Amino acid sequence: MAVKVRVQNFQSVEDATVVVDGLTVVTGPNNSGKSALMRAIRGVFTNAPGGPLVRHGCAHLTVTLTFDDSTEIVWEKGWEKPGRKGKTVNRYTINGMQIAGVGRGVPPEVEA
Repeated sequence: MAVKVRVQNFQSVEDATVVVDGLTVVTGPNNSGKSALMRAIRGVFTNAPGGPLVRHGCAHLTVTLTFDDSTEIVWEKGWEKPGRKGKTVNRYTINGMQIAGVGRGVPPEVEA
């Protein structure tokens, strides 16, 4: 099953899209965002704290996973405005339906 991964404003990654299908190898020079990409994917399934993950100067990060069966999970974390200002953003959207009341854990809909 292929998964299209789009990562925005996550650590050193401004905006990148990668398709993971079967054995996928990510290569590149040091500090090019390889580990950040892996942390972004893991963050969707762990609801990692956003503070140190949001790209410097940005309000919040967004990671979108789109599966072969058209299931789409969007994870957003950070603040409404750059500089850690405004309300915090801790949001999951699955197939266009926003999940309200996300705390520290991962919503059951994402675990499924």
